[in-house]
Amino acid sequence: MIDIIIPLYNERENILHFEETLFSKLCTIESEYGVLFHVIFVNDGSTDDSAPLLSRFTTVTKIPVSVASYPKNMGMGYAIQHGFAFAHSRFIITMDGDLSYRPEDIVKLITTQREGDFDCVSGSPYAGSDLVEDVQLHRWIISYINSLLYRAVMGVTCVTGLFRIYKREVIADLPLEDNGFGIQTEIMYHLLKNKKKVKEIPVMLHTRQRGKSKMTIWKETLNSITFLARICLTRVRLL
Repeated sequence: MIDIIIPLYNERENILHFEETLFSKLCTIESEYGVLFHVIFVNDGSTDDSAPLLSRFTTVTKIPVSVASYPKNMGMGYAIQHGFAFAHSRFIITMDGDLSYRPEDIVKLITTQREGDFDCVSGSPYAGSDLVEDVQLHRWIISYINSLLYRAVMGVTCVTGLFRIYKREVIADLPLEDNGFGIQTEIMYHLLKNKKKVKEIPVMLHTRQRGKSKMTIWKETLNSITFLARICLTRVRLL
C-alpha cells in the first residue's frame, strides 16, 4: 500500500474532474504495476464546497480514500504535516491538488524508488530540458533562479516541488516548522543533512488547467532566500 497525500484549498474546479484526471490514472497504475493506493485528501480550510465533494470519493471509488478537514486555512506546510499523521503505509507520495504534476508520472517515482531503494525520490522540472509547460515568464524566471541557488547550496535542482515519494520512517521524526510552501524545502534540507538517500528525476511541470494558484510567488521567493541564509549560517557555525 502507498499513501498519497493531496493537500487542497478551494479546488472545486479540479475536484469535479478527479474521477477521470486522478482516480482513473491511479487504477491503471495499480493494475499494471501491482501496487495499491490509499488517497488522503487534506482539506485545508476550504471556503467553497471542496469538503463535501471530497467526502463523496470515500464511497464511489475503488481506491480507498480518507478526507482530513479542519475549519481554518493553515497553509501548505500544515496540511502536509497533517497528512503525514494520517499516513500509515511504508511509502508516502505527496502531490498537488491542481495536478500540475500528472498522476501518471507516479510510475516514475515508484520505479525509481524500487530500482535504487531510495529514501526519497523527488520530481524536478529542472533535472532535464523542456520540462516546464507554458508557465508565466516571471514565475519561471524566479523559480529557475531559486533552483540555481539551491543547486549551489544543497546540490539539488528543485526543493519546492511537492511531487515526491518517501519512505515513511525517514520523515516520521523530522523537526518541521514551516506551515507554508517552504515545507518542501525544509524536508529536503533535513533529508540531505541526515545523509538520506535522495534521488531527483526529471518530471514535467504542467500548466494549471483549472482554478487559481494559492502561491504568492514573491512571498515564497523571500521565504526561500531566508531559508538559504539559515542554511549558510548553520554551515558557517559548523566550520
